[in-house]
Amino acid sequence: MLVACGDDDGLLDGGASDAATPDATLDSSLTDAPVPFDAGLLDAQEPDGALDAATDSSIEPSGDCYRGSPTITGSEGNWTVMTPHYELRAQSDRARAERFARMLEAAYTAYGRFFGTSTEARPFLVKFLRDDPSFQAELRADGVVSSGGIGGFYSPDTDTAYLHDQPTRYYTRVLLLHEAAHQFQASVNGDADLPFWLEEGIAEYLGRHHWDGSCIDLGVLPLLSQEDTPLDALRESEAGTQLTSVVDGASASRPISESIVRFLNLADRRELFRRFLRDAESGTAVPAAFRAAFGEPSALETPWRSALSRDQEPLSIVYLEWTHLGPETLEAVSDFFSIARLKVSVNELSLRFPAPAPSSSAGVLLSFQDTEHWEALVVRGDGSLSRFDVNGGAIWNNVGSAPAATAEGYAVRARRLSETSVEVTVNGVATTQSIRFPLTFGPAIDSGSVRFNEIRWR
Repeated sequence: MLVACGDDDGLLDGGASDAATPDATLDSSLTDAPVPFDAGLLDAQEPDGALDAATDSSIEPSGDCYRGSPTITGSEGNWTVMTPHYELRAQSDRARAERFARMLEAAYTAYGRFFGTSTEARPFLVKFLRDDPSFQAELRADGVVSSGGIGGFYSPDTDTAYLHDQPTRYYTRVLLLHEAAHQFQASVNGDADLPFWLEEGIAEYLGRHHWDGSCIDLGVLPLLSQEDTPLDALRESEAGTQLTSVVDGASASRPISESIVRFLNLADRRELFRRFLRDAESGTAVPAAFRAAFGEPSALETPWRSALSRDQEPLSIVYLEWTHLGPETLEAVSDFFSIARLKVSVNELSLRFPAPAPSSSAGVLLSFQDTEHWEALVVRGDGSLSRFDVNGGAIWNNVGSAPAATAEGYAVRARRLSETSVEVTVNGVATTQSIRFPLTFGPAIDSGSVRFNEIRWR
């Protein structure tokens, strides 16, 4: 098993499984506008979420937790963190190194449950490098040959997972868990020769996660992401990609691979999937193992496509950076005004956030036509309530004073009144806002870092 993640083709090439590394400037198929700053630096420069020392009680916890005390040695920029099952060597600040090690240790139990076994042989070695040159240098130093242009790599020769910093916080964490999944799978299935769609699909699936600082859920559907692989998979299926063809050996992209594994691992098929995976890892040809577990793949074609249409990330990133944390929780970090929008029209959106810092603002998106035409209402750090109206140019319009913040900050609800008006209630005080563009709800931030909790819509 030789697994690399980051190559442009995203297809199986000899013994390597390759996948596209997201560019710092979002592709137009994934977002609505170019990133207005260097997103590639954010995860290194800013805190990787505000969950450094304690669990965030606003995120529903999982049963897979690590609350122990890791052993940390080293100096700034080069840390080694030891947990019961991992040795992480990280070119990062200390807090981030510890955070990543805690994520890995919490994920260990989830990996064991997914693969149906565990290993106590030795700590897994994971190396996190600050950038691509450092990553490539580390591979060369360890005698690992790679094709270049990759973001992460698991080498069976060194039994080590390697990765470097990525354009966004969430994808860096996804890649960390992705490479560790390859590493764990290799430790329990030895030299099993699995097709790209199964091996890479599992790692992609297990990379998507909730994280509250101590506890982790793997295989989740995030509220949003830069990559939006479910949307890519849906588009590929609409263009003619078939589950049957993939099972029978046709090449598959990472999004398609992940979508198939997600579909097969749904609750009503989970035991069948485990049986299929055990048989495939034991040497049974994958098409035969699949049919023994699930029957003819053609019978699952329509249910798979229906699941693809249903299981989509509900929000779309308009400007970076938005980080998925939990089922109802996002964190936004930006030097500018940034928004995320619901993909479908709804009648109501509610959310909560702490009182913004003096130089920051937070609130809700009210309407959106395109990146040159949208409107938002925010609570500003100075206690005012303001519109941010974009119609070619951007204009701040003061609405008045915001209600006083509670100990928890602000509870905001936006409700459709008509196609041209919205009622926005902030801590129990309602105002009516007129809108000029299609009604579209979502969270909004101007400058700083804001945690949005209890994000709900109907």
